[in-house]
Amino acid sequence: MGTAERAKSVVLDALDALNEDKATDEQINFTDDLILMGPDSILDSLDLINLIIFLEERLNELTDKPVQLAIDPASFEGNHPFQTTSTLIEFITTLLIAEPSENG
Repeated sequence: MGTAERAKSVVLDALDALNEDKATDEQINFTDDLILMGPDSILDSLDLINLIIFLEERLNELTDKPVQLAIDPASFEGNHPFQTTSTLIEFITTLLIAEPSENG
Protein backbone atom coordinates (compact mmCIF):
# COMPACT_ATOMS: atom_id res chain seq x y z
CA MET A 1 0.00 0.00 0.00
CA GLY A 2 1.42 3.38 -1.00
CA THR A 3 1.74 6.31 1.36
CA ALA A 4 -1.29 8.21 -0.01
CA GLU A 5 -3.42 5.06 0.18
CA ARG A 6 -2.25 4.46 3.75
CA ALA A 7 -3.14 8.04 4.68
CA LYS A 8 -6.60 7.66 3.12
CA SER A 9 -7.06 4.39 5.00
CA VAL A 10 -6.20 6.09 8.29
CA VAL A 11 -8.79 8.82 7.65
CA LEU A 12 -11.44 6.29 6.59
CA ASP A 13 -10.76 4.24 9.72
CA ALA A 14 -11.14 7.37 11.85
CA LEU A 15 -14.49 8.23 10.24
CA ASP A 16 -15.64 4.62 10.67
CA ALA A 17 -14.72 4.84 14.35
CA LEU A 18 -16.86 7.99 14.67
CA ASN A 19 -19.74 6.20 12.95
CA GLU A 20 -19.70 3.39 15.52
CA ASP A 21 -21.33 5.74 18.05
CA LYS A 22 -23.82 7.30 15.63
CA ALA A 23 -27.35 6.32 14.72
CA THR A 24 -27.88 5.09 11.17
CA ASP A 25 -29.35 8.41 10.04
CA GLU A 26 -26.34 10.30 11.50
CA GLN A 27 -23.62 8.25 9.78
CA ILE A 28 -20.78 10.15 8.12
CA ASN A 29 -20.48 9.27 4.43
CA PHE A 30 -16.95 9.63 3.13
CA THR A 31 -16.30 11.89 0.16
CA ASP A 32 -13.05 13.54 -0.88
CA ASP A 33 -14.55 16.98 -0.30
CA LEU A 34 -16.21 16.22 3.05
CA ILE A 35 -15.91 19.38 5.14
CA LEU A 36 -14.39 18.58 8.53
CA MET A 37 -14.31 22.03 10.15
CA GLY A 38 -16.32 25.19 9.83
CA PRO A 39 -19.94 26.20 9.48
CA ASP A 40 -20.66 23.65 6.73
CA SER A 41 -19.07 20.73 8.59
CA ILE A 42 -21.13 17.70 9.48
CA LEU A 43 -18.86 17.10 12.49
CA ASP A 44 -19.67 18.67 15.82
CA SER A 45 -16.86 19.74 18.15
CA LEU A 46 -16.80 16.40 19.99
CA ASP A 47 -16.61 14.52 16.67
CA LEU A 48 -13.65 16.69 15.65
CA ILE A 49 -11.84 16.06 18.94
CA ASN A 50 -12.44 12.31 18.66
CA LEU A 51 -11.25 12.35 15.04
CA ILE A 52 -8.02 14.09 16.05
CA ILE A 53 -7.44 11.65 18.93
CA PHE A 54 -8.03 8.62 16.72
CA LEU A 55 -5.74 9.98 14.00
CA GLU A 56 -2.96 10.80 16.47
CA GLU A 57 -3.14 7.34 18.04
CA ARG A 58 -3.10 5.59 14.66
CA LEU A 59 -0.25 7.75 13.34
CA ASN A 60 1.72 7.05 16.52
CA GLU A 61 1.31 3.33 15.77
CA LEU A 62 2.37 3.74 12.14
CA THR A 63 5.42 5.91 12.80
CA ASP A 64 6.49 4.70 16.25
CA LYS A 65 6.75 8.38 17.17
CA PRO A 66 4.41 10.76 18.98
CA VAL A 67 2.30 12.77 16.55
CA GLN A 68 0.34 15.85 17.58
CA LEU A 69 -2.05 17.21 14.99
CA ALA A 70 -3.63 20.02 17.00
CA ILE A 71 -0.93 21.77 19.00
CA ASP A 72 -1.83 25.40 18.40
CA PRO A 73 -5.33 26.84 17.82
CA ALA A 74 -3.77 29.09 15.15
CA SER A 75 -3.08 25.93 13.14
CA PHE A 76 -6.82 25.84 12.38
CA GLU A 77 -6.90 29.29 10.78
CA GLY A 78 -6.75 29.92 7.03
CA ASN A 79 -5.67 26.93 5.01
CA HIS A 80 -5.40 24.06 7.45
CA PRO A 81 -5.35 20.25 7.21
CA PHE A 82 -8.83 19.82 8.69
CA GLN A 83 -10.69 21.76 5.98
CA THR A 84 -11.74 18.63 4.05
CA THR A 85 -10.90 14.95 3.94
CA SER A 86 -8.67 15.65 0.92
CA THR A 87 -6.59 18.27 2.73
CA LEU A 88 -6.33 15.96 5.74
CA ILE A 89 -5.20 13.03 3.59
CA GLU A 90 -2.58 15.25 1.91
CA PHE A 91 -1.31 16.39 5.31
CA ILE A 92 -1.13 12.85 6.70
CA THR A 93 0.62 11.67 3.53
CA THR A 94 3.26 14.35 4.15
CA LEU A 95 3.64 13.19 7.77
CA LEU A 96 4.02 9.57 6.73
CA ILE A 97 6.63 10.46 4.11
CA ALA A 98 8.56 12.51 6.68
CA GLU A 99 8.37 9.73 9.28
CA PRO A 100 8.71 6.37 7.52
CA SER A 101 7.09 3.50 9.36
CA GLU A 102 9.24 0.90 11.03
CA ASN A 103 6.18 -1.32 11.37
CA GLY A 104 5.53 -1.51 7.61
